[in-house]
Amino acid sequence: MPPLIGAGTYVPNGQYNFPRSYIRGFGIQIVAGNIAQSDNVFVLTNPPSPSVYTLSINEYFWNWSSNRYTMDHVIGESFYSPLGDGSNTEMPFLLQFYNKPDELGNWIVYSPFSSPGGVTWYELPPAPPDYWLRQW
Repeated sequence: MPPLIGAGTYVPNGQYNFPRSYIRGFGIQIVAGNIAQSDNVFVLTNPPSPSVYTLSINEYFWNWSSNRYTMDHVIGESFYSPLGDGSNTEMPFLLQFYNKPDELGNWIVYSPFSSPGGVTWYELPPAPPDYWLRQW
């Protein structure tokens, strides 16, 4: 089954490219609700609404690497089930490249339906411990 992904809006733009190694983490911006994480998959709910929102980050981006990626290659899937019954619909989103002034590194922020709200931050997997060390 092909990935189910809604239309994305990207800031600065979908072709903006950057090294994955420069990205420290990932933020999800929602008005209210709960977020459950399992590796690179996030499930958002907002009881008592039955809607279930699902987002996945592409595994090749989630796992640390020194490769470069464009903004339009970060999200693997973005969909929701309006009634929570498994009937899934593409979910549009806003994806932003963000520099947190109080933290080292850059972040990617995902906002379903381009909604405002607070951001919950998640660290992405870091470089292997000996990556930057000289190998003899």
